[in-house]
Amino acid sequence: KITGIAINNSTNVVINFTTTDLEDLSSAFVVLGSSSAASVTTPVAATITQVGLGEFQAVVPKTAPMAFYRVRHL
Repeated sequence: KITGIAINNSTNVVINFTTTDLEDLSSAFVVLGSSSAASVTTPVAATITQVGLGEFQAVVPKTAPMAFYRVRHL
């Protein structure tokens, strides 16, 4: 579940999200992105870190003025 999204320093998109599986590691997720909300299927370069129990943060380089993101559990 995405709990927050923000632009950091005009260069990165920061996505905060949670999971109900408290044993998940950051490697259990991938960030998908697209310029169209209809097809958010392309993996994007993201650094995903665990910031708390069941809480994660993904940092994605901002490459377009508008983009759509999805966090997928592998």
